[in-house]
Amino acid sequence: MKIIKPIFFIILALASLALSTLPALAFDDDYNEKLNGTTLHFRVRGADKKNPTLLILHGGPGFSAFMFYPWGASLEKKLNVVYLDQRGCGGSERLKFKSLFAPKPDEVADYTFANLIKDIEAVRTFLKLESWYVLGHSWGGMLGLEYVATHPKQTKGYIHMDGLLSTPMATAGICDTAETKFKPFLESEDATKKKQAESILKTVARIRGLPDENPIRFTSALQLASGPAGLYFAKDQPAGFVAFQTSIAAALKPYDVPQKSLQPASEPSLALIQTERYLTRDCRPLLPKIQVRTLVINGKQDGVITPKIAELVHQGIASSQLVLLDQCGHFPFGERPEETTDVILKFVGI
Repeated sequence: MKIIKPIFFIILALASLALSTLPALAFDDDYNEKLNGTTLHFRVRGADKKNPTLLILHGGPGFSAFMFYPWGASLEKKLNVVYLDQRGCGGSERLKFKSLFAPKPDEVADYTFANLIKDIEAVRTFLKLESWYVLGHSWGGMLGLEYVATHPKQTKGYIHMDGLLSTPMATAGICDTAETKFKPFLESEDATKKKQAESILKTVARIRGLPDENPIRFTSALQLASGPAGLYFAKDQPAGFVAFQTSIAAALKPYDVPQKSLQPASEPSLALIQTERYLTRDCRPLLPKIQVRTLVINGKQDGVITPKIAELVHQGIASSQLVLLDQCGHFPFGERPEETTDVILKFVGI
């Protein structure tokens, strides 16, 4: 017994030490909560609830946070990530219009920046968080700027990732990038490339001729970027979209996500056109009001939210830093996931 006892206590001490060095058990909490007059779906994943929290604001308007599940996992050892489906999007309560492209004023009345910001605050309050980091991607960048300007004390730091600043500027940027990319092919000896260039440049000219408030102007620009011009990815766009969708599908396998929740919603953008003049909205006046530490991260080859726009955001926010990722388009978390993770964790200070 005199020999066994010391050995027993040594083993017990070693076991306790080993257990103390193991990472905390991961948590994966799924919520569907009635907040601010609507039902919001959000998932929170992480390794330790004592870690800092990062809220992700997805793009669209009308997409969902599901697209961030594959990449977000790389952050979750150090950050607790809140994947919020904005009202009317993803797994959150959808908007209902009797006529999709002619919504009535009462059908869109509640879809405003003020309510979107209140939704975000309601989620933060529900989760009992004093403050968090906020990441806004694409359209989520415009929403992120609005939120951070309104709630600086609740924001530890803001990440503007290929974020929308001005809808007219985004349209102009798409047109500029398409012209730069395809004008050289007008002199090509390859008849197919020349014909494609002529068609795309004709579309650009038509887009430029429309007023900002015409919905066809912005939607045509987005269709051009996602279709024949291929401006969303640094390299082969069809392959990029396939790889992106495949990774999202794999990340969603553990969850029973209804097919309807995965479908992009048209209603949010149509509502914002009426309630917030989305087609002509320009958030440059907000930039001097952003007083929190800010990381502006953008793909160098993003033809939708161009580096020029990212530089304007950086110049307008005094406490910001700018990171441009090479060989990267509109989705840094899809094309350059490891670099994007490293930049963000460094910004957070982990």
